[in-house]
Amino acid sequence: MWKLLFNGGKIGVYELINLDAKVIQEADGQINISQALMAKNSSSHSLNENQNLLSILLKDVNASVSLEPSQNHFEASGKTFQNGIEGTFNLTAALDHLSKDQIFKDKNHLNIDQLSQIKLQADVRHFPVSLLDEILAVSKPKYKGLLLAAFGDWLDLNIHESRANEGLSVDIKIASPLANGTLQGLLKDDRLVINKSNAIEMTLQPILIEKLNQALLNEQKLSS
Repeated sequence: MWKLLFNGGKIGVYELINLDAKVIQEADGQINISQALMAKNSSSHSLNENQNLLSILLKDVNASVSLEPSQNHFEASGKTFQNGIEGTFNLTAALDHLSKDQIFKDKNHLNIDQLSQIKLQADVRHFPVSLLDEILAVSKPKYKGLLLAAFGDWLDLNIHESRANEGLSVDIKIASPLANGTLQGLLKDDRLVINKSNAIEMTLQPILIEKLNQALLNEQKLSS
């Protein structure tokens, strides 16, 4: 599953059909996501006595990835189960008529015509943040625990876009135990202009400040 979704951007069409998978944490703290992706930065760590082992069930997962010269899109849907909480996700992203170089390598800003080709929709309910946190930690170990500290155990996310004369209109709604709010804005050139009346309220916990400080400290060490 993971090798398919992270296939190095190779051209082709890939599909997952009715996949069931279980994300688990071993007694030494190692997550099988890291093992599946063979992450160079992944490392095991001892668990505290009061720390529960991670266990997330992915069920009925369907995904389609197309990386073609003029057809770049991704679709995914499925269910999640963690600690008795059922979640669902439905994602669609399309950047048709844009080459891979334009998407990933072109340093020039996308113009309005190119922006109008972008399609993005996301409807996510009660998605386990611990899964997102572990995926992020595979490539960025210094950020492990950051998403959990920012959002809490689960996340509701709705992203809908529509085309406008000036660019791309984006509507984002977030709900979680620690963050709630709405952002509406216009994606123009390389900027997202947010409406002044919008806001996201967050409950700042000491652990979040600690994680941010750790990440900033690591960045300073790397740059020095």
